[in-house]
Amino acid sequence: MASFQPPATMRAVVYKGPHEVAVEDKPYPKLQTDTDCILKVTTSALCGSDLHFYRGHLDVPAGFTCGHEFVGEIVEKGSAVKNFSFGEKVSSLR
Repeated sequence: MASFQPPATMRAVVYKGPHEVAVEDKPYPKLQTDTDCILKVTTSALCGSDLHFYRGHLDVPAGFTCGHEFVGEIVEKGSAVKNFSFGEKVSSLR
């Protein structure tokens, strides 16, 4: 395990309702399984699917944390993660 000390919270873009988002503090995530990784996000993108709920075309509950396309570096990883190293940059385009 790397010597990374996670903060108590992280900043996140949160959906509040059609045409309304806010940046808020959210609890820092925790590893849930031995195949999980936690990334320090360095770059993120806005996706077309984000615009659907932002514009009110999809029903998404208020409080939803936005963002599923990002680049970051691995700061925590589960014991079963063998093909990635601490500090390695990875992306998620899901």
